[in-house]
Amino acid sequence: MCGQERVRRRLSNRGDCVCCPGIMEDLDHLFRRCNRAVQVWEVFLPSSVLYDQSRVMFDEWLKLNLTGRVHSDFTQDWSAMFVIILWWLWRWRNDLVFNNRVVSLEFKIGWLKSQIRGIEDVMGKSSLVSNAPLWTAKFVSWTPPPDGWFKLNVDGCSKGSDQAAGCGGILCDKSGEWVKAFTCKIGSCNAVEAELWAVYQGLRLAWIEGFRKVILESDSAMVVRWMNEGDVSNLTLRNLLQLCMSFLRKDWEVKILHVYREQNRVADLLAKLSTSSDRGMEVLVQPPLGVIQALVDDQMTRTWSRRVCRTLQ
Repeated sequence: MCGQERVRRRLSNRGDCVCCPGIMEDLDHLFRRCNRAVQVWEVFLPSSVLYDQSRVMFDEWLKLNLTGRVHSDFTQDWSAMFVIILWWLWRWRNDLVFNNRVVSLEFKIGWLKSQIRGIEDVMGKSSLVSNAPLWTAKFVSWTPPPDGWFKLNVDGCSKGSDQAAGCGGILCDKSGEWVKAFTCKIGSCNAVEAELWAVYQGLRLAWIEGFRKVILESDSAMVVRWMNEGDVSNLTLRNLLQLCMSFLRKDWEVKILHVYREQNRVADLLAKLSTSSDRGMEVLVQPPLGVIQALVDDQMTRTWSRRVCRTLQ
């Protein structure tokens, strides 16, 4: 059992993580937040997926991975890999806590791959893992929309223990010129809900302003998947998801794409500005001083190097 549970049952006086002193070891920390767990997940999951998953509750995190609905490029057998990784994270944690045995990351990754291949051999499945290097460098940049289209980049933000939340977005033409933008102070909610509010407010602004060919980009892979698949299975966010999707049924063309955070910098800055605003929804005709450099970088299609995980074959 985890440290928190051992304290609750009076089996121990200390419940903090042996690797992260001062941080209570609950199941969420043990399997997801602890540095030793993060190092493993970073090898098997793209950073964009890790970023999205870090912002959902533990139960939702388990559900997403156990159902295999993690990433559009992933094998359908990700749920099997996920369970294997969980089991060995638990075993290695116990070895450390009770036997003072430290296992290197290199050994862990090699061992996990061998365990996965062993299950493949028994079940007769094609390989889930590859011997190719898992990490590669990728150069990314903001890309302008085609002629006749407008690019709508949106982002949400939630920070602090009180989950002060806001969202922002920007509409640009094919030259990367600022057309319209918005900031919206939401109040208090988690980051995933803030991302959805960004989609809603962005689509609403684009529709009201009369744009009829819009490419919406978000750095939340989870929200993009929900929107493209029409997935409203998340009971907590169902009403907001349905509001967002109602805009897709209007008489216009909308494409919804996932991008990396480096390609969404202006929207990210606007979302952060919104949390310190005294207003709710605010439409911006001119760019605030704090986003001008990022806007210029996009107009010049400045590239950014990003370390990404190769798709597991």
